[in-house]
Amino acid sequence: MSYNSNVDNEANIEKGFLRPPTLYQPKKYSSMTMTAPQPDYMNWSTASLFVCFVWGIFAYQASNKVRKFNRMKAYDQAAIYSQSALKYNKSAVACCIIMFLILGVPLAIALAVQGSITKFPNARMFFG
Repeated sequence: MSYNSNVDNEANIEKGFLRPPTLYQPKKYSSMTMTAPQPDYMNWSTASLFVCFVWGIFAYQASNKVRKFNRMKAYDQAAIYSQSALKYNKSAVACCIIMFLILGVPLAIALAVQGSITKFPNARMFFG
């Protein structure tokens, strides 16, 4: 068997004897290279833990990854997680607003209608 012959190598590759070399390229997350540290939104993520715990956990985790990638100077990956942290923080604020509308507005209406929070001892009596 001749190692200089392309015909022999191609035949052996087809038979499974020789494998072509595999080259692994690093994953490219975006076409634009980032050169500056990305915002991590850590303060906002910490506040989101108290506003909406579920979305706050996701935001806090994404903010930690942003800090890690910024320290490693991997700004492309940091940009991805920075956008995720921002998205999760906005979702936590939206969750807080929706919960206020669901729970707070009926309570305010009930207080305005009955004049006192103790007039009806429980919700069953209030709603009839």
